[in-house]
Amino acid sequence: MPFLERLRDRIADVRSGRREAPFSRIDCDDTSVRVSRYGRWKRSQTSTTSAFLWADVTAIHAFKRDLLVVDRVCLAFQAGLTTPIEVDEDMEGYRPFLDQVIRRFAGFDRQKLDDIVMPPFAPGFTTLWKLDRSLPWTDEHLAAALELSLRVGLFSMDETAAILDHEIQARDTPPGWMLDATLASARSARLELLRPAAEGHPMWSDELSLLDAASRRPGGDEALMSHATMFAFNGESQIPSEIAAVVYDLELAEAMAADGWAHSKKRFERERTEACARLRSLVKGQSRFAYALDRLEQMAGGRPTPSP
Repeated sequence: MPFLERLRDRIADVRSGRREAPFSRIDCDDTSVRVSRYGRWKRSQTSTTSAFLWADVTAIHAFKRDLLVVDRVCLAFQAGLTTPIEVDEDMEGYRPFLDQVIRRFAGFDRQKLDDIVMPPFAPGFTTLWKLDRSLPWTDEHLAAALELSLRVGLFSMDETAAILDHEIQARDTPPGWMLDATLASARSARLELLRPAAEGHPMWSDELSLLDAASRRPGGDEALMSHATMFAFNGESQIPSEIAAVVYDLELAEAMAADGWAHSKKRFERERTEACARLRSLVKGQSRFAYALDRLEQMAGGRPTPSP
């Protein structure tokens, strides 16, 4: 059947009520987004659903799809390591959803989104927002990274003292907190001196940064899994969904092993090792302050990081 005849018949079906145009909608709340797509036939109740957490988003792109007679503006959300999730302007709930996006992501380029309308029938792919992983290196960064590393056990007292001594020697007038912290002989005292200098820096309370530091500890699988489990089962945690999923799968495997399933007991240790490797990869891939810990490791003498 020629294309124009098929198109004419499809339009007639929709107008007569025998066939519906595809229906899709966007629902969002304070933590997550849900995209639902339904089948064409009225009697069909089947749907496909995609979802992501606001906290997982690392980039937002815009482009157009050529629908022969009109263009459709689409947004693609990169969330973690999954395939980008696409939404478009024809979906139910798109306008309030776009308002949420503009409000949540500082620096979202609304002008670029408006500009891709022209010229018509051109893809117009552009990036509207991207997570900035390269914040400047300041004394607050140094204090926050040192406090976190010492608290989690990534660096020892001797290693943190060596980093502080190096910074002091490189400056004409080092700040007082550096002098006091390097002279502290107890771990608790040094932590108490570092915290005021780091106060207000987002790395100090960032969950991904804590997991990143734990994952870099020599033999740090136990600490990494302990912290990841704590965050995964905390209803107020903003930990990315992919990291929580790794924890849930491992918890299930451990429960099966505890119930006496022979094959589960044999597989559990291997699954645990694989889960920790997966967590290390996910954490470093998404932590916006990974570069700060990289820099500390270089300052500490280039100690190798456990491979993911």
